[in-house]
Amino acid sequence: MRLLKILLLSMLLMTSLSLLVQNRLLEGNTSKVVFTTECFVSPSAQALQVITNPKTSEVMIFDPEKGSALMEGKIPHSGPYCVVINSDGPVTAAIKVNGRYVSGEVLNIEYGVGGVSAFLLALLILWEGRKNDYD
Repeated sequence: MRLLKILLLSMLLMTSLSLLVQNRLLEGNTSKVVFTTECFVSPSAQALQVITNPKTSEVMIFDPEKGSALMEGKIPHSGPYCVVINSDGPVTAAIKVNGRYVSGEVLNIEYGVGGVSAFLLALLILWEGRKNDYD
């Protein structure tokens, strides 16, 4: 029983720690200026604004995990992305982060694991307490 309690407690602590680490990563600045095709890693989902000079340049954000370009100015998940510049002349693209949020998939996993491990740990402690009352 001790091993199970330690396992559940460690899962609960790791979930809490990962939420704190994500919060810290969301405070960092990832805005940048790109001159050529370049890839970057997003620590979270973000709402982006891409400003190009000259305005007629083709700049797109490509998601290598899904193999497609983003149609909106939002990055749906954390991970690698590429800024692809399609132009014959020199282009400057400024990527400005307007908002950040942790993707729903990640939060569902973290809250699910943390909630289930906390619930099971509480049941285990309650069950052991009642078992000791009868002894």
